[in-house]
Amino acid sequence: MTTGGAAGAIGRAAVTAAILAAAALSPPPAKAVAEGAAPSAQACTSGTGPYQRELETHLRRKADGMQDAGDREAIRGFQQGNGIRPADGYAGLVTFRNAVAVAARSDPNAAGGCPVRPHRVTCVDMERQLLWVQRGRTVVFEPVPVRTGRDDQETRPGWHEVYVWGTKPGTED
Repeated sequence: MTTGGAAGAIGRAAVTAAILAAAALSPPPAKAVAEGAAPSAQACTSGTGPYQRELETHLRRKADGMQDAGDREAIRGFQQGNGIRPADGYAGLVTFRNAVAVAARSDPNAAGGCPVRPHRVTCVDMERQLLWVQRGRTVVFEPVPVRTGRDDQETRPGWHEVYVWGTKPGTED
């Protein structure tokens, strides 16, 4: 859906902001982490975080919501593998949001909410707070966590076009 006027400008600005936020929040590719890197010598001293049970489930650990040494090491390993800093084993929001993005990598559009088009489409799943880019059914930019809107300035749902200027015609697919 193409929007016009002030509402269209706001929609385009929201999508542009989401794309820029995704680029800033995107963890480095797993390949950027040194292979075989040993865990930090720093001891895990973190307590049980607010997303403990969810991360235990994601990491296939006993989901009891209570952190033990094994949980801390598993969470810290996940943090290190996904470029999350500090990699302290704490089950906080940033680690949880990245776990949601990792879980969605195999098929972020499983629910079918993002249109399948022959050109690139940037998709924002406001329920899971994820952004990804796909061309057809192929994901060309993996899901990353985003934050859309806020209480007094909610993100308008719907289809919005993003206009790109400064490119040669026909290269903006």
